[in-house]
Amino acid sequence: MRQGNFNLGLTYFIDPPVPVTELSLQALPKAQSLTPEAIHVYVLNFNDFLIQAPSLQIYLTATEREHVAQLVTKTLRTRSLIAKAATRLLLGHYLGLAPKKVPLVRKDLTKPTLSSPFNNYQFNLAHSDSYFAFVITLKSSIGIDIEGMHSKTDYLALSARFFHPEEHQTLLRSVAPEALFFRLWTQKEAWVKMNGRGLSFGLDRFAIDPHSAKLLWVDEPNYCLETVFGMSFALMEQHYASVMSQKPLDAIALFQLNSGSV
Repeated sequence: MRQGNFNLGLTYFIDPPVPVTELSLQALPKAQSLTPEAIHVYVLNFNDFLIQAPSLQIYLTATEREHVAQLVTKTLRTRSLIAKAATRLLLGHYLGLAPKKVPLVRKDLTKPTLSSPFNNYQFNLAHSDSYFAFVITLKSSIGIDIEGMHSKTDYLALSARFFHPEEHQTLLRSVAPEALFFRLWTQKEAWVKMNGRGLSFGLDRFAIDPHSAKLLWVDEPNYCLETVFGMSFALMEQHYASVMSQKPLDAIALFQLNSGSV
């Protein structure tokens, strides 16, 4: 595998905003560069892989190809194929295994994991209508989510119904509530995915400051807020992504995969 040019602007949501970060890398990060402190995030645009998508089937298992084939529309089948292939390619790169040999474990609706002896690698993935996102680290739980802004979304109604009251009030006070809503939505989904709980935990049972991605409160005795770290960033095409981690995000690296990367 090799890394194509990183030409996608990534902007951290820090107030005031910092300049757009652009990277240009010739190769994927070395597997050994995933130190205990490091977190590597990859993003790809599905449209960049449409032509190559049929050839990516060779990286999937028979069960995964069957799952893809059962999806209703061609668009869903193509996106699922690309996402599954990218997951196996990236994990294979870090584990030193052929993509099909990656020991992925998927149980019901829980997030996928790796079986022993590779279960010290922690990863998570997400996708929207346009983008696929993947994050990997060592020894601590991690979650990622990515969403596109949809102008027809009644975001204030959704916030009032599903979010913690303080989060809803933060949106009402914001000068850009729509963007803040989608940023917060990704933060909350990333947190429940980091914990492996899923949305059934209840989005109103915890609160996050969307400006800093800091966890403020959890409806759970003895939960240590100081052990959760968050970061959000914006993608082109009005997409937002967030990472939630059990380790500081000081050594996070962001990369874009294009069709020349596999």
